[in-house]
Amino acid sequence: MVKFGWPSIARTEVSGDAASLYIQARNPVEAENVLAAGADHGFQSARHYYSLGAAYYKKKMYDRAVAAYMQCLEQKPTHANAERGIGLSPEKAGKGPEAAAHFRKYLELKPDARDRERILEAIGGD
Repeated sequence: MVKFGWPSIARTEVSGDAASLYIQARNPVEAENVLAAGADHGFQSARHYYSLGAAYYKKKMYDRAVAAYMQCLEQKPTHANAERGIGLSPEKAGKGPEAAAHFRKYLELKPDARDRERILEAIGGD
């Protein structure tokens, strides 16, 4: 049997598409695997890691959601919604006090957020 390998550039190009398809199919674990394999070949995408975090959040897999949101922030430190996602994830998992720093950063990055009042209430009205 002859094995055909994709060149690294092809792997990089399809990593985002494959990850998106797995996320749409509600399979964040496979999406994460694809993103990790793509990273080995230079693929980096804050957008895809944010989507991965949201997919894990919907499945109530909060620790994995936080890890994906953190990957997003490594690529794009000003991604306000990733900060919000990190804040919401521990809050939903029963760790509300840990969310405050991320909620504050979210409001700093997005001062006109439509959920501003809810976030301020969650962190004690700072």
